[in-house]
Amino acid sequence: FGNANKIMNRILYETQDKIRISEILGGSLRNAIPRESFAIISVYLSTKDAFLKKTKKVIKDIKAELKTVDPNLEIKIIFPFHLLEIQIKKW
Repeated sequence: FGNANKIMNRILYETQDKIRISEILGGSLRNAIPRESFAIISVYLSTKDAFLKKTKKVIKDIKAELKTVDPNLEIKIIFPFHLLEIQIKKW
């Protein structure tokens, strides 16, 4: 299974020129592969469309890479009000 923190950090790294990271949370146990990871970020309004395009491509690539070992991988981009939250959950 994919490590949710590594997946999150890959998404954030790939889009680093378009965002500012406020918070990253993931993994609650020291001896387990994280199943969930959350990030709260700021996206420049001028780069919002480019960010979404790049993020969707990265997510598609990650899902393709992990489809045999983690077919139920769920990655969401959520826009509550003016916040953007990226969630990764594995069930």
